[in-house]
Amino acid sequence: MRGILTNKILNTLAVVCTLVTLARSTLNEDESINNLLDSENDLYSFSHELREFYSATENNGYKPESLTIDDIFPIRTYKHEGFNGTFIKPPEKKRNSLIELKDDYLMMVPMNKNEDIEWVKNMYSDMNMVTICDSEDKRKGCDVTLKNSYPYEELPKKTLEMFQMLCRNQHDYKVYAKIDFDTFISKEYIYKVFKYMIDNYKKRIYFGDPMNKNDQGNGIAMNGKFYAFTSTVLADFCSCKVPVPSKGLEDMWFGTALSKCYQDKNIDASSQILYLKSKEDLIHHKEYKKKNVDFQIGRKVLQKQKK
Repeated sequence: MRGILTNKILNTLAVVCTLVTLARSTLNEDESINNLLDSENDLYSFSHELREFYSATENNGYKPESLTIDDIFPIRTYKHEGFNGTFIKPPEKKRNSLIELKDDYLMMVPMNKNEDIEWVKNMYSDMNMVTICDSEDKRKGCDVTLKNSYPYEELPKKTLEMFQMLCRNQHDYKVYAKIDFDTFISKEYIYKVFKYMIDNYKKRIYFGDPMNKNDQGNGIAMNGKFYAFTSTVLADFCSCKVPVPSKGLEDMWFGTALSKCYQDKNIDASSQILYLKSKEDLIHHKEYKKKNVDFQIGRKVLQKQKK
């Protein structure tokens, strides 16, 4: 009697095992993986069961490498004491990039032979920037080489030759900018400035750090460390007869020449030009000091090295 009961129990267990096996075989791959993910086992147990799943299905033509990471790890439920919920990574905020505007502006960097071209190209690698060198500067990194060479006191003449070059290609860009080698700018801030000027390029806009009014009449000159203007301003300048300047400050010369140009055209510069004042806490000249950064650049550094 006991043997009969034992045989019946064994037969029943065999039937149950067979049904379970058949039920598992009818599950598709995704359902099997989800069952593994929903279990309360730790990572080791999950890996062990996953290997068994691969082994059991390999003979049926299943290839483990066909599973993607999304198949194995769909949106997981994050479980912690006091918190149960679905963890989803929030979208990252896209930061504005000057690369987006590269076809609409040009930034010029006048160089002398003592200034490091490689450094400035790395510094502004995400900007549409050209280095402008004197005729005697034969370095490979010079994007534009002028016809003449200029000492420091003749920078107004160098600037005039730069502008004559721009006048021959004045319709290529909507905004033009000039920056000194030893100037640091907040690129996020300059993006906003350039975007505004590009969107309003048909207006007369002159951006920079205004200095005192020039000595030859109305008008404002922007500091040469960094200034920008719309193509409309450039077109006005190119239409005027600008004499060859004498020695002096190149930024003051440009402000004076532009003012004289508008006077000759009977244009009231104070009402027709929009002067945009730069935020000086976001533009640094010759040095940058903040927290654990103490950085200097420019002629004074070269003079120290020669001592």
